[in-house]
Amino acid sequence: MADVSKVRTFEPNMEKIRYLFLFCSVLLSFSSCRYIQKQVGGKPYVEVAGHYLYYEDLANLVPMGITGEDSVQIIERFVQRWATDILVYEKAKQNVAKNEEIERLVDAYRKSLIMHEYEQRLVGERLSKEISEQETMQFYNQYASSLKLTDELLQGILIAVPNEAPHLNNLKKWMNNPDSVNIEKIEKYALQNASNYQFFMDEWKTFADIQKSLVKPVQHPSQLLSTAGSTIVMNDSVTTNILYIKQFLLTGQQKPYEYAKEEIKEILLNRRKIEFLQQLETAIYNDALQGGEIIYYQ
Repeated sequence: MADVSKVRTFEPNMEKIRYLFLFCSVLLSFSSCRYIQKQVGGKPYVEVAGHYLYYEDLANLVPMGITGEDSVQIIERFVQRWATDILVYEKAKQNVAKNEEIERLVDAYRKSLIMHEYEQRLVGERLSKEISEQETMQFYNQYASSLKLTDELLQGILIAVPNEAPHLNNLKKWMNNPDSVNIEKIEKYALQNASNYQFFMDEWKTFADIQKSLVKPVQHPSQLLSTAGSTIVMNDSVTTNILYIKQFLLTGQQKPYEYAKEEIKEILLNRRKIEFLQQLETAIYNDALQGGEIIYYQ
């Protein structure tokens, strides 16, 4: 068991927590961080094995609107978790002999963190994130066959209206032939009657996204997405969905360029980042070699 004698509070527990809640409430009523720091003044709330938890560490712990026993429990749980972590760590240090492998791993992890922070800072400062249309198109033309869809895609129009909406047959007729004239009629109708209207004739959407707006789930999208230029009507007891499918692509087919463009940009940016870091490492090594920082012994 952990040595509880190592935990030292500076006031009786419940009295202290209730005081702390009032203290936090007062602090939260002021917007100035400078004022809060002045009032707190680095006063410790609890000590565990030489580790201190200060009032300012707990000042914003209780969310706004939480009062009474709930606030007390929040603070108690936080302090108990904090103290337990320290006590378990101290007990582990007493019972685990100094291990060179642990020290090596800690040192390697610390070195990795510092290097990563340095590299990310340089990437942010020096690496351009602009990817040109020419670059993305060139990549797409070269690797399009490997860019496969994992979702069904479609372009079209979806409208949802109440079953009792007026002139529903006219709407179906317009949706069957969405030319520029009928699209204008559909949009006017949607403004007056639709609970949901999505126009994506020139934009690819996943069928999974569209299905969220349908009144009935579709178990096999490939059966629904069978004919380009078709119109699907479905309804429940309240709503009628009309879906016009301009064109579609099924899972496993090649991704269209516009849909794949953002993914390609991420790939190219990551490739650029890798090349930049490789060049950075090479430059650092060569500079050290020329500066005599790397010494070979015979």
